[in-house]
Amino acid sequence: MCKKTKRLEFLKELNLHKTKIIFTFIILNTFAYSHNASEYSLGLSDKLGIAGFLTKSWVCNNEYNELSFFLGTTFFITGGAGISYKRYLSTSDFAPYFNIALFSYYIADGMSSNPGTKGSDFNISAALGVDITAINWKENKIKLSAGLIAMHDLINKTTPNIIIGADNGPGNIMPTINLKMYFGGK
Repeated sequence: MCKKTKRLEFLKELNLHKTKIIFTFIILNTFAYSHNASEYSLGLSDKLGIAGFLTKSWVCNNEYNELSFFLGTTFFITGGAGISYKRYLSTSDFAPYFNIALFSYYIADGMSSNPGTKGSDFNISAALGVDITAINWKENKIKLSAGLIAMHDLINKTTPNIIIGADNGPGNIMPTINLKMYFGGK
């Protein structure tokens, strides 16, 4: 192996290590801030897509903005964790939003269509959607959410293996639909 190739491999490995440290720092800072709500989501997540069929989020929110740390799984076959920012365009019972999330995910051995894939350390997702409040009592809500999500693996510069794209359309966009339960917040 030539000297230049070794140097490039070392730089790639060093860059991956820095990314893990930065991502861990972001997650730990999220825990440092007190959250004022909890969210439980069942369905195709607007943060993790199919990797977060069951998702728990610790949410810091105000009228239009929401910052959250989240953990999700799909029956332990796949799952992930990360941090997200959501901006609501309305505070009504029909609330359009956009969401940006940074996350890591895993795939259990043998469950990926690509052999040897076990997940990715640094990904970004962007979602557009709408939350429709179905039930509102005190500071608790049950919402139906639907939208579109796009994902990108920032390290490998590809679409993650946790997205189910259309056959005759864009391969990095998929729909999201889920039931969200908020406790103690907006």
